[in-house]
Amino acid sequence: MGKPVIRISFVDSWQGFDPEHNFITDALRLHFSPQIVEDNPDFVFYSCFGLQHLRFPAAVKIFYTGENIEPDFNQCDFAITPSRITFGIRHLYLPVYASAYASDLKPELPPVTPDMARRKFCSFIYSNDRIGEGSRCRAAFCRKLMETYAHVDCPARVLHNVDAPDLARRGDVANWNESKIRFLGKYKFNIAFENSSNNGYITEKLMDCYLGNTVPIYRGSEGELGEDIPRDSLICAH
Repeated sequence: MGKPVIRISFVDSWQGFDPEHNFITDALRLHFSPQIVEDNPDFVFYSCFGLQHLRFPAAVKIFYTGENIEPDFNQCDFAITPSRITFGIRHLYLPVYASAYASDLKPELPPVTPDMARRKFCSFIYSNDRIGEGSRCRAAFCRKLMETYAHVDCPARVLHNVDAPDLARRGDVANWNESKIRFLGKYKFNIAFENSSNNGYITEKLMDCYLGNTVPIYRGSEGELGEDIPRDSLICAH
């Protein structure tokens, strides 16, 4: 006997989202045979980048996001978000890194080796300095660090002071993350500040440091660090 067939739609998603290949569809395929449709879906998965989900009042609606946005349960039946909120079985807490990286990733302090001692001091890789209080805070922190201690390499748009031809462009999703992780591995430290802070909101900014074997200087979800992330694996900049 085959798996039950369900009709699903994805709307209001971020640019580059692939309905056939993502953590939701992959999980559903373990127990169902999902058919991705445009009309008359049984289930609608929608994010925060539009209002197309309003076209499907009869479907079961599941809100999902990797942004620091809490769901409106007047509009959705269920939600998958990176915020630790309590709403019974209607909400699933899923940190950004849990859907983006292998489940066996273990945050830990990089081993101090002779190679690390020869690395450059610190990196800062951001293109946003306007959206979110954390974006302005990290730029100010980086400036202060350079004024009072040592040079920080900033290859992206914000505080740009060094070129890095080996870094892929942000629009090149497939290669951007890998090239960023390789770049982080050249440095002892990385300034990893979230755009905004909420209980449980931890993104790839922190996980990329662990994968790049560099020490994060982190500011974000302070309340969750003791539960999800060992405090002795980073420098807490709250």
